[in-house]
Amino acid sequence: MLRKIRNVPNDIRYYFNIPTKPNWLLLNVTWRCNSRCKTCSIWKTKIDKNSEMSVSDYQKLFSDHFLSKVQVLSLSGGEPTLRSDLVEIAEAGIETLPNLKRVTLNTNCILANHVKKFLDAVTRRMFVSLIFSIDGVGDAHDEIRGVQGNWASLLQVVNYAQKLNNIHVAGSVVVSPWNINHIDEVFHWLKKHKIYISWSYMRNDKFFRHDKTYPRIHDPRIKHIQNPCFALFNRAHIDPYGNIFGCVVKCDEIGNIRESSFSEVWESGEAWKWRKQHRHCHNCREWSCECNFNLAWKKQSFFWNG
Repeated sequence: MLRKIRNVPNDIRYYFNIPTKPNWLLLNVTWRCNSRCKTCSIWKTKIDKNSEMSVSDYQKLFSDHFLSKVQVLSLSGGEPTLRSDLVEIAEAGIETLPNLKRVTLNTNCILANHVKKFLDAVTRRMFVSLIFSIDGVGDAHDEIRGVQGNWASLLQVVNYAQKLNNIHVAGSVVVSPWNINHIDEVFHWLKKHKIYISWSYMRNDKFFRHDKTYPRIHDPRIKHIQNPCFALFNRAHIDPYGNIFGCVVKCDEIGNIRESSFSEVWESGEAWKWRKQHRHCHNCREWSCECNFNLAWKKQSFFWNG
């Protein structure tokens, strides 16, 4: 029956819990990370590098008919530039995904030369969104990120990227107990350099693998919103080992594309059940979940209220 109702509008699909072909594909290509952030504990975990998906695995994934409407391919981690074949993964997506319009790279900019190599190669073929992590200005950034010299490499990458064509540059800020008192300085720096601001709260969820619970951030200047959750409807999230997640907060494993095809997992009973259970997830009240993707799908906008 599902194959007979492909052209149903997104809002109607959502209401009746009918899966749609995703237009956003997020790949955590590795959990390895060379940052030592206070806001995340991924770098503390033991990572099986040899079990990560290969370029051929990604080529097979991209050829799945249920990904034919993907417009945005996001490459994230961990730190994705630790993969020596990152350009090949991006090129496989460009060559195979028929409706692809943008490749997004999320990076800490520590390996500046790796980032520049990626930008040189991919911007020749596809529009690129470079999203770099920034949690402070100057030494404050290095202190939170745990790597001396990270600010200098960040500046190197940003200055290089802003001279390129076919690119959009954004700074991703994690609001945390370590920068909440000088968060305006970060936002003002980004605004001064004409860089788009993407931000979220520090979260206590499985994705960041914290070994203890941190206090939640409350700031009256930040608009809280409630919105239906479209995770696993318009956006697919896959980890380095082929597991499809329901969303980036809960990290519930719906299935594995090495054991079944993407379309089989996407239309499975487990995926159907997850969508029904999380249609109105309250995590989005904190702007820490799938909210930005939900809003993009609904063509709405929310801004910092300074």
